[in-house]
Amino acid sequence: MNISMTTNEIINSDDYIDLVVENTKEIEKLAEEDDYIYSFHVFGEYCIMHIHKDRFESFLNQMSDRIIYNFPIPLGILDEIGLTESGIEYLHSQPYMQLRGAGVLIAVIDTGIDYLHPAFIHPNNTTKILRIWDQTVIGKPPEGYYLGHEYTSEDINVALQNENPNDIVEHSDTIGHGTAIAGIAAGNDEANNFIGAAPDADLIVVKIKPAKQNFKDHWMIMKEEATVFQETDIILAIRYVAKVAIELNRPVVINLSFGTSNSAHDNTGIGAATLVDIGYRRGFCFISAIGNEGISSHHVGRVLSEDNTKTDIELKVGEKEKGFCLETWVDAPDIMSVFVTSPMNEFVSMIPKKTIVNETNTLLMERTEITIESQLSNFINGDQVIRIKLKNPTPGIWTISFNGQVNLNRKINTWLPIKSWIEDDTFFLDPSPYYSGTSPGTSTSFISAGAYNHRDGSLYIHSGRGPSRSDNICPDLVAPGVNIRAPWLNNEYNYISGTSIASAMVAGSAALLLEWGIVRGNDPSMNTIKLRNYLIRGARREETISYPNNIWGYGKLDLFSVFSVMIF
Repeated sequence: MNISMTTNEIINSDDYIDLVVENTKEIEKLAEEDDYIYSFHVFGEYCIMHIHKDRFESFLNQMSDRIIYNFPIPLGILDEIGLTESGIEYLHSQPYMQLRGAGVLIAVIDTGIDYLHPAFIHPNNTTKILRIWDQTVIGKPPEGYYLGHEYTSEDINVALQNENPNDIVEHSDTIGHGTAIAGIAAGNDEANNFIGAAPDADLIVVKIKPAKQNFKDHWMIMKEEATVFQETDIILAIRYVAKVAIELNRPVVINLSFGTSNSAHDNTGIGAATLVDIGYRRGFCFISAIGNEGISSHHVGRVLSEDNTKTDIELKVGEKEKGFCLETWVDAPDIMSVFVTSPMNEFVSMIPKKTIVNETNTLLMERTEITIESQLSNFINGDQVIRIKLKNPTPGIWTISFNGQVNLNRKINTWLPIKSWIEDDTFFLDPSPYYSGTSPGTSTSFISAGAYNHRDGSLYIHSGRGPSRSDNICPDLVAPGVNIRAPWLNNEYNYISGTSIASAMVAGSAALLLEWGIVRGNDPSMNTIKLRNYLIRGARREETISYPNNIWGYGKLDLFSVFSVMIF
C-alpha cells in the first residue's frame, strides 16, 4: 500500500483503478509488498483491489493468466401509493394481523435520504433511521471499512434537536431518488396523509459514492449529467447492511433500485458472489427493480440459421452523441467475429484468433475512435463477450455485422447502455423489447419487480421485460409504479414513476411478510427464495393472460391474497 496516502484517499483517488479479483495467497502477498497495490478483502473468494494506474498494465501482464479478475460493472438509477390495490393497506389494520413491519429492517442502497423529512421522523421527534453510511463524506467509516462516514440513530436524534442539524449530520440526498424509495417502502407521515408499505419498519441507508472518472472512461460513459455508480461500492454496501442486520439480530429487506445493461444479463458475475454466503440466509431478502428499458430500443436479439451464419444490426447514432460501449454476449461454445461499418463506409473488424482481444483504431476520414474488446471465454460464465466502444461516433447509421465461426447455439444478444447514459436519438433500428431487463434484476438472487399503472391496470410502458439471458422468467411480478406520491427533498412530496418505485413497494411488502414469519415466529426460515414463492403464489392474475410470462411475471402484487392463499 502507498504509505503516503490514506486508505480512504486511495479508494477515492482517480489515480487508482478498481478491480474485483480472486483472493489468493499470491494476491495477498503482492498487496503487502507493493506500495501501489491495495487489497480490501470483502467477501468469500474475492476481494476489491485498488491499483495505481502506473502499475496497472504490469499487474495485468503479471497476473492475468493466474487469477480470475473483472472490471466492476457500472450501475445507474432506474427512476397516493397504491396500497389498497396491492392488498397492503388491509393488512395494516386487519384486527388479527396488523402487519406494519415492526421489528424488520429495510435497507435502501441508493442516493441517500433526506433524514429531516417528516416521513422519517416519529411523532416524538426521533428518527426511524438506525444507520446512515454516507460513502461520500470524509469522516469516521463503519468498523472494518475505510471510506465515508457512519451516522447512528443517536447522531441523527441529536441533529433533530439542533437548530442547525447539518452541523451534526452532514448528510443529504441531492437527487431525491433514495428519499422516495425509502418513503414508499417505510415512510410514515400522518400529518401529510402519507404512509409507506411498512411504516413501522426501521431503515438502514447507504449513500453510494459517484463513480470515478477513470471508471466512467473505461465504460465510455460520456454523458456529463449521467449518474453512475461502481459495482464495487454496492458490494461494500451490501456487506455493510448484512453486518448491521446480524449485529442487531433482525431480519432485513435489501432494496436495490440501480441497474445496468453492461452485464451478462444472467445469473453470473463476480458481483453475484457477494450474495453467496448471505443471499439465501434466513432473514435476508433481496429486491431489485427490473429497469425501465422496455421500449428504449436498446436491445437486439438474433438467432442465426444453420445455413446463414451472418447477421447485421443497424444502429442509429445521434447528432450529439459523444460515445458509448455496446455489449454483445454469445452463448458458448459459439464464437463470433465482428465487423463495424461507419456511416461513411469505413470499417473495423475483429476475428477472435486469441482468447483475449483488445484493439483500438481511429478511422481515417472520421474522428471516431473504435475499440473492440473480446473475451472468447469470459472469466465468469465461459461465454464470449464482445464490447465495442465508440468515441466521438459519426452521426448516422452504423452497421454491426456478426459472423459465426462456431455456430451451434446460434444465438446472440446485443445491448446499448441504459437510456440515461446516452442520447435519446441513439438506438437500434430493429430492436426487441424482450431481454430488456437490467441487472441485477435478471438474477435469481433477487426478487425482481416490474411496474404497472394501478389506476387502469395497464403495464408501465417503460417496464423492462424478460427473460434473462439464461431464459429465466423475469420480472417475478409487477407492482404499482406510475404517478406514485412519494417523499421528496425539502420536506415536499412528488409524483414519480418507474420500476424503482415498484421495487420499493415490493420491499415494503416483503418486510410485512418477514414480520409475520420471523418476528412473530410463523415461518422462522424465511429467506429470499421463500419470500419470492409467497409473493408469486399470491400474485393476482388475469384470466385472459397466460402466466408466468416475461412482461407481467407471475402477476400483480397482492399481499392480502398471499395470506388468503397460504395462511387463512
